[in-house]
Amino acid sequence: MSRVWFRCCLLLVCLSNCMLARAQWDYLKFKQLKTSDGLSQNTIQTIFEDDLGFLWFGTQDGINKYDSYQFHIIRKTPDNEQTLYSNDIKSIVQDRDKQLWIATSDSECPNIFDPVTRQIKGADVYLADKATDLSNVISFSTTREGDVLLCSRLSGLLVYDHQQKKITATEVDFPVTCTEQDPQGNLWVGTYQQGVVVTDRKGRIIHRYEALNDGPVTDIHVDQSGRIWASSATSGIYYFDPAQSRFTNARLDFADKLIGQTKVLCIGEDIDGQIWCGTENEGLYILNLPQRRCKIYRADKQDARSITSNSINCIQRDRKGNMWVGTSGAGISMVNIDEINILHFRNTDNPHSLNNNIINCLFQDAGGNIWIGTDGGGLNRFDKAQNAFANGRDVPFQQPGAGRYVVSITEGNDDELWVGTWGEGIYRYHRGRKGTKRVNTTNTPELKSNNINSMLKDRRGRIWIGTYGGGLTVYDPAEDRFRHYGMEKDINSNHILSLFESSDGTIWMGTEGSGIGVYSPETGSFDAITTDSELADNPLSNNTVKSFAEDRHGNIWVGTSYGLNKLDDTHKRNTVYFTSNSALQSDIVNAIVTDNYGHIWAATNKGITKIDDRTQAMVNYMPSNGLQGDEFRRAKLVDREGNLYFGGVNGLNVINKSGVKPRNYTPSLVFTNFQLGNVDVPISTPQQPTPLAQDINYTETITLDHTQNIFSVEFASLNYVDPALKTYAYKLDGLDKKWLPLGDKNTLSFNNLPPGAYNLLVRGVDNSGSWSDNVASIRIAITPPFWLTWWFKTLAFVLASVGILSSYYYRLRSIRRQNTLLERKIAEKTTQLHTANSELQTTNQEIRNQNTTLALKNEEISRQQQKIIEQNGKLETVISELETSNQMKDKFLSILVHDLKNPLSALTGLTDLLKENLPHLSRKEITAYIEDLSLSSNSLSNLVINLLEWGKTKTNKLHFSPKSFNLYDLIQKNVYLFNLQLQGKHIQCNVSVDSGVRLFADYQMINTIIRNILSNSIKYTNEGGRVTFECINDEGYIHIKIRDNGIGMDTAQIEKIFRDQSDSTIGTNGETGTGLGFQICREFIRAHNGELSIQSTKGKGSVFTISLPNVRGDSGNHQRDLLAPTPMVAESLHKFANVRVLVVDDNQSIRSLLRHMLENYFEVDEACNGQEGLDMARKTQPDLIITDLIMPGIDGLSLTKSIKSDLMTSHIPVLLLTGEDQEASQLLGYKAGADIYLTKPLHADLLLAVIGNFLDRPKPTSKELIDESTPETADLGLSELDKAFMEDVRDFVVTHMTEYDLDYRSLCRQFGMSRSILYAKFKAITGKGVHDYIKSIRLAEAEKLLHEGKMNVSQIAYSVGFNSVSYFSKSFSKQMNVSPKAYQKNPK
Repeated sequence: MSRVWFRCCLLLVCLSNCMLARAQWDYLKFKQLKTSDGLSQNTIQTIFEDDLGFLWFGTQDGINKYDSYQFHIIRKTPDNEQTLYSNDIKSIVQDRDKQLWIATSDSECPNIFDPVTRQIKGADVYLADKATDLSNVISFSTTREGDVLLCSRLSGLLVYDHQQKKITATEVDFPVTCTEQDPQGNLWVGTYQQGVVVTDRKGRIIHRYEALNDGPVTDIHVDQSGRIWASSATSGIYYFDPAQSRFTNARLDFADKLIGQTKVLCIGEDIDGQIWCGTENEGLYILNLPQRRCKIYRADKQDARSITSNSINCIQRDRKGNMWVGTSGAGISMVNIDEINILHFRNTDNPHSLNNNIINCLFQDAGGNIWIGTDGGGLNRFDKAQNAFANGRDVPFQQPGAGRYVVSITEGNDDELWVGTWGEGIYRYHRGRKGTKRVNTTNTPELKSNNINSMLKDRRGRIWIGTYGGGLTVYDPAEDRFRHYGMEKDINSNHILSLFESSDGTIWMGTEGSGIGVYSPETGSFDAITTDSELADNPLSNNTVKSFAEDRHGNIWVGTSYGLNKLDDTHKRNTVYFTSNSALQSDIVNAIVTDNYGHIWAATNKGITKIDDRTQAMVNYMPSNGLQGDEFRRAKLVDREGNLYFGGVNGLNVINKSGVKPRNYTPSLVFTNFQLGNVDVPISTPQQPTPLAQDINYTETITLDHTQNIFSVEFASLNYVDPALKTYAYKLDGLDKKWLPLGDKNTLSFNNLPPGAYNLLVRGVDNSGSWSDNVASIRIAITPPFWLTWWFKTLAFVLASVGILSSYYYRLRSIRRQNTLLERKIAEKTTQLHTANSELQTTNQEIRNQNTTLALKNEEISRQQQKIIEQNGKLETVISELETSNQMKDKFLSILVHDLKNPLSALTGLTDLLKENLPHLSRKEITAYIEDLSLSSNSLSNLVINLLEWGKTKTNKLHFSPKSFNLYDLIQKNVYLFNLQLQGKHIQCNVSVDSGVRLFADYQMINTIIRNILSNSIKYTNEGGRVTFECINDEGYIHIKIRDNGIGMDTAQIEKIFRDQSDSTIGTNGETGTGLGFQICREFIRAHNGELSIQSTKGKGSVFTISLPNVRGDSGNHQRDLLAPTPMVAESLHKFANVRVLVVDDNQSIRSLLRHMLENYFEVDEACNGQEGLDMARKTQPDLIITDLIMPGIDGLSLTKSIKSDLMTSHIPVLLLTGEDQEASQLLGYKAGADIYLTKPLHADLLLAVIGNFLDRPKPTSKELIDESTPETADLGLSELDKAFMEDVRDFVVTHMTEYDLDYRSLCRQFGMSRSILYAKFKAITGKGVHDYIKSIRLAEAEKLLHEGKMNVSQIAYSVGFNSVSYFSKSFSKQMNVSPKAYQKNPK
């Protein structure tokens, strides 16, 4: 049992850690670095962090070395042998000798860059076999043994042995893309077409896995647990399952498109073990394996902190844990590990965002709800689980237009929410009741102002109300009365800004201009503390007091309009912090809280400052750390979980409890530049000697002559945060005795230093803001002129001092020998003490283990006792249910015997009569018999349905499944079902319900309620009568009213209904029933926490009112109603997010209905007539047109003919909608050119499925469109006009094929089309762009020429219009899966 308990505890710890990880990584903000920041080019192809902590970025325009301040760019230089072979950088890695290996495109071999000397050479100097081809190395990796692995598209896998300094080939001699070493030392190699190959560390093949052989393997990653990941250019991401010995993605069903045909370019991993996947055009995917969650980040032009591009080339985690993402064409996106715990919420287009950015107050009620008071938007409720906000109508008790300026919130003893406003007094809301109570100067004389600045519930349950201009009012719920305190005789100011209760029960009041008011609960009297009060050390800094907080030592922290005060009220001592004597960013302190670690957090007009209550050390947070802005309001909160909330003028900040403590990280501090006379000093060469023999990072000493005593150095703390958060200090040994502060300046300049030897020391701060132990040092020697040389001055002194020094060293040697003996004795004694201490600790641990065992046994006994009690309770419940079941069974049988007898007898008698008299009956008499049979059978059917539903209610087997649905559609459905009964009695049924009204309830229960009450109204309404449906939305409830002008009921009948004692009575046309309908309705309504009310007058009719709570369903079910598609259909439509649909209909309601069905999946445009639709089709080039058949002016047929006969629009598919389902009407539509024909009424599933299947139809293949051998009559799914157009295009391209500049502009000029129309037409017909189509024709012609074999590959490339043989080979290989040379040798 102890093992089971231990495993349960371990599981809880793991789950809590998972939740913490979720809190940290779910809402990432990215910092952007682009060419505007100094980057050489915005396409980042590789990222690497070297041994010092510098980041290296490979672009298409050189290498960028980043030191957190600036980029240092290395490019290819002409006429220089020691330079990069190409600026197109593919991969960078560092070997054991600190050399950087650089793979470039279109080069003979990789480059090797020595960061110490800044020299560049070719990797071919290390070749063991000079015949080995190094020209296509595209990536590197390193092994734990220090070897460098080279991945080549021609030579396969190569290994650089760092000990022998040789590059040798391996058994993997086919094209490879990437490799990684696993914990066992084996190499996992990704290939182009042969999957993944596993070799030993020398490259000898162990195993081949061909699961990813459908395309190139783009990356391989070994995660922290040793799991192997591989990504594919054609089929997403896989992991290696050692149990099955294969690569699989079986357990990645939560990974969205990553297990489909998504092109995954790279794989990374954050410090919490989450897998980051960069894709082409699909954004960044982050996989949390323990929680089986996938978070997707895509570029958002509206969000400056979003990822910059949806195409991710590379991902790198630096040693601190920051994540660096290299994009295609959009620079670098970086996630700062320090920012992930600070969330920022503000008003956006999202309906679940804050409705106002100015936050006045924050409060957490007893139920855990977070309430936000805004300056103009009223109340907002924050859902921490979903990080979403409810406001306006989503706060049921908030009245429209009331209490928009909320400045304070508290809660009464009965869970009643008190909302203080500016100018409207107090609103008292009880979330479980209807209506509100108002407290204002009109109805409460003790309240002297309606501007409620602050409210506080003290430990006795009293509500303290601080007003602006009306003093203080206290409400005592025990006496239910208010009491006022004013300046006249009680308090020091009528302008109250804040209220606070300290741990001893004292009430603190912050005022405007009058200091602090203090209420003593012991004496019941008020006192005041102002700037004139006598306090030790410092007086109160300012008389405008905005906020209070109490630390764990009992000190009261006071935020004022000028300074932060720490008040020791017991000893009447005060300490004041200003910007001038501390790290505080602003002297205006608006809000103060203390966290669970004892830190004090002060929100100011310039960010937030965190203060350690023991050391008084301060850390500042600014907008660059994720804050909403500089300026904060008085809104503050620490929730029960320890999370911090601050409100400002630009939204709400939530600081996760795990982010209260800074991440432990000590960055490297390095020198980055050395200047003489403000000119950068290069590394010394024979042609240009300088003081720098090697790079400044690796230089220990710089020697200068006496003329070079004006110099400067630059340095950087390699902590990639806002430079303003970095602080430096320096000390020049030989000149300075203490550290001198530099602030955030990272440059030091020295002028006219006298000759001598100096040691320059520079230090920075660690991640928490404390001084780091990492110190950068460099020795600087300034040589004197010869007449001031040290040897000249000291030669005589040396000769005289030899004797003295000899004596000194002899004495020193003797002392050291004595010290050694003494240390040896001390060490022996210390060892004996350690041994005795270890024995005592072992005994103590054994006693603790025995106590733990006893405690576990006691807990087991308690659990067994509780289990027996629970079993007894279950037995009593079962006995009670059996008794209830027996009673229900007896009643059920009595109803069966009584109520089924009559309709069954009627059916039997009528069928016997019809059987005997059928030959003698007229048609009219037969019809009468059939109507009687129908009446009896319907009565019997209704009886059986009601009996079954009544039985469910009595056996407590109701299955309550609420969802969101359209109430209007449900009512119309039931009216349609009862159409025959309504027509039979000529009863008019009117539905006066808004077609947009939605209800969140159990659909089947509400359907049964509507059906029973409608059936009852028809039953007891005379012929020619009327039944009306109405719906009213009021005070959080939806009231459904069903009126009839039937025979009505008296009071006694209504009372029987509500006592479940009603019996079935005969309807106006002899209809019968069971008497169970109302019982079922009441049970179902009660299941919804609703009410049923009946108003009826004998002979005049009845009104049945169904009142249901207006509850909102979750966002996942909100879109599901009777007109919404099934999840399966909706899921299949996500890939058409950019498809544009044009709806043409003269009926506004039909257009709105279609928009409602389509807008969640497509971009929807509308036109109200045929002419407008034709104009919009020519202008916007939609992907599909949905048009009504019958319209005034240009009808649907004419519109279709016009579209299909115009070359500019003939490619656009047309879907015809009509109420006519005759074949002739459909034939006319198809003859006019319509692609799809649907009849009304519409169903979302059918419409969306038809559209999805049509848009997903296979397009004509490139070969079908360009092959001249294809007959003209071949069915390519194109109209005659589009067929002719594509033939003309093919002929034109073939004729002008040899022109290198043949592109879409040539086709636009030839066919008189704009670029947008041409691209839209090609996309609709071929599914690809103009450039790809032209390239397909060129490659088809090249295939013919290769087959003929009359020209070589270069001649063919130029003859079909390619201006680059390498590009031609790459394109041909991609399309034909074989190189041109191989195809020419073995044509298919």
